[in-house]
Amino acid sequence: MDTDELFVKYTVDEIRTIEKSTRSKIEKKKEDLRQMVGERYRDLIEAADTITEMKNCSAQISNAVQDLQKHCVNLQKTMMTRGVAGVSKESHQDLQSKKKFYAISSEIKLLVDIPDRIWSALEGGNHLEATQLYLLACHVTSSLQLDSSTPQSAQILKWFPVLSRQWATLSHFKHNILQSSRKILKDSSMSDQKTAESLCSILLLEDSSPRQVFAEFLLARKSAIQTCLTPDLHTTSVKTQVCLVTRVAERTLRQIHSIFYNDEASGDCSSLLFDILSAVCNSHSPGNNGPYHIKLEVGNFGKYLPAHIKDFRPSLAATATPISTSYLQQSVNQWVEVCIGDVQHGVSKFLRHITTIKALTSIRDAVYELLEETEDEKASWKSVCEKVLKRKLSLWSEFLRSLFITRIQGIIQDALEETVTETQRLIAEATDRLDYSAEERSICSYVWRESGLDIPSEAAWDRE
Repeated sequence: MDTDELFVKYTVDEIRTIEKSTRSKIEKKKEDLRQMVGERYRDLIEAADTITEMKNCSAQISNAVQDLQKHCVNLQKTMMTRGVAGVSKESHQDLQSKKKFYAISSEIKLLVDIPDRIWSALEGGNHLEATQLYLLACHVTSSLQLDSSTPQSAQILKWFPVLSRQWATLSHFKHNILQSSRKILKDSSMSDQKTAESLCSILLLEDSSPRQVFAEFLLARKSAIQTCLTPDLHTTSVKTQVCLVTRVAERTLRQIHSIFYNDEASGDCSSLLFDILSAVCNSHSPGNNGPYHIKLEVGNFGKYLPAHIKDFRPSLAATATPISTSYLQQSVNQWVEVCIGDVQHGVSKFLRHITTIKALTSIRDAVYELLEETEDEKASWKSVCEKVLKRKLSLWSEFLRSLFITRIQGIIQDALEETVTETQRLIAEATDRLDYSAEERSICSYVWRESGLDIPSEAAWDRE
């Protein structure tokens, strides 16, 4: 916005507030930039080291190819001298040794390709795919014993020097995936499927339980509501913020129902979270062509991959058990009570900026329209509340109505006080224009004035 326009539209105090808000945003952007540079700097250093190692490795390969060409020329000369019959057949032991070498080579190619695939998955928002690739990389690393100091590890590193820093490149992906998944949990606009996949990613990476990720989901949505309650009112209207808070609360309860709730009464203990978790961890899926099956994509080397790599599936240390209905209902009720307090405290501050009943009515109508739109979704609001809360819940009545009533009363009271003050001022101006004495201008004197003919006060109280 132009500087001159700011001074025309706002007061000095408002301009100072805008300046403070702008400076705060600038500092936040600077901090975000520092964090981003800090996170990428390590990748840049690792990439530079890897390029140097690749240069050395390429030089070694080039020399090896030249030596191979010389050996081929010598072999050709020998064959021409002795004939083909002079070449002995490879022994069974040599074949086994080659197969083992090819298997290790195919695993290493897979390990080298995985970082790019993880970045692509994260950029595409496929957090569960990125998680599976990371866990596969951990499995391959453990298989090759690159994270230890065994003779096999030393021999492999001698054959493939580029792998010396490969695990360092892979290890930081866990933090990146978890950070990105937790960011998804705070976004109520995400679909149930994406949210459930992000929860599965956290569950698999941290080897946690469904109860733990459920608690983390509730905390994330509480944080999302608190973020909505601390906006910049210069860029966002009060109506938008109140509707956004309502939408987050409504979407949270619906996603709890679709992702975590299982109907114990009917014996159906499946939920979206467990369906996805079973599809990812189940090693008996037909043909390994399920929606969450990871294609290894190692080209011609794929036939040399060991079976334990081809058939790899993530697993949990302990068997995941469904969240009981009673525990879910208790936790959700506690979450709702906390959110009611936060919402009422925050929205009451928003409503102080509303000075007309017409504006309040407009906000109320917008909330009503939002709640009516949600009724068109697959599961009815009444059914959702009965299952996850074991009671009825009206977001308008419990979250907002008392705040609107209080603000309406405040607006009416302010209007009455202003009316009284203005009336008194107008009366005072009118009486000042009249040519009367001060006693005649007094409204009290006009309504009642003592007269000499009145009964004396002593006589009025005399009981005789």
